[in-house]
Amino acid sequence: MFLVNISGVLLDEGALLNGAREFVEVLNAKKIPYVLMSQNAKKSSALCVSELRQKGLEVSEANFIDPLFVLQKLVTPQEVAIFGGSEFVESLEKLGFKQNLQTAKRVLVTNSDSFKFSEFSAILEIVLQNKAQIFAMQGSKTFEKNGRIYPGVSAICKMLEEATGEKAEVVGKPSKTFFYEAFKLLCEQNENAKIKDVCVISDSTADLVAANGIGFSSALILGEKANLANKKELGFEYEAFGEIADVMDKILQGD
Repeated sequence: MFLVNISGVLLDEGALLNGAREFVEVLNAKKIPYVLMSQNAKKSSALCVSELRQKGLEVSEANFIDPLFVLQKLVTPQEVAIFGGSEFVESLEKLGFKQNLQTAKRVLVTNSDSFKFSEFSAILEIVLQNKAQIFAMQGSKTFEKNGRIYPGVSAICKMLEEATGEKAEVVGKPSKTFFYEAFKLLCEQNENAKIKDVCVISDSTADLVAANGIGFSSALILGEKANLANKKELGFEYEAFGEIADVMDKILQGD
């Protein structure tokens, strides 16, 4: 059973990586339970799945999880303060949430390359005045866009936590909440699923550390040209592969 990161494992800059289509085909053919993990919070889950199918990955919503899916398990639709761009606002409104920058008790923040200090000020005021709780849609310290590196929601929320004294709850990877919700989806595919039988495949060592903390096994995708002998020491055992095609080959060799 697999929990597979999409970005960096199956896709790079929106393009399928070598072996991605074939990997999913093998999982489907062998009826191996799997869930594809996304950090996207600006498109509906249904739209994300549709786009994956258009790229040639035969997946369904039963095989997909993202922060918006997990958020709905944590927070019922209500008036919230939303920060991270108009697409994020629109996605949440479609789920029944309503933008309220005055009296909201929940603040939802996602990655954005256009944050202004006036927005950080607004978040501080809402949290301090309303005793509002902050929800970070991703747990990433940085993210890349158009060849540039930006502070991720995790880094931004550390600043907000320092200023307000309020702890933010991380919705997306690598939070335990996200991984447990992904595991529940595996259980819907196989009611006998056990944590020890699940392998997390990602290009992020932070994902592997979180996976190990739960009890999942893990595999790190280093990149096609990486030297497997140079994999990082994380304090626990994990497998390393150059690309997802190598993982598929191992599955087939297990026949």
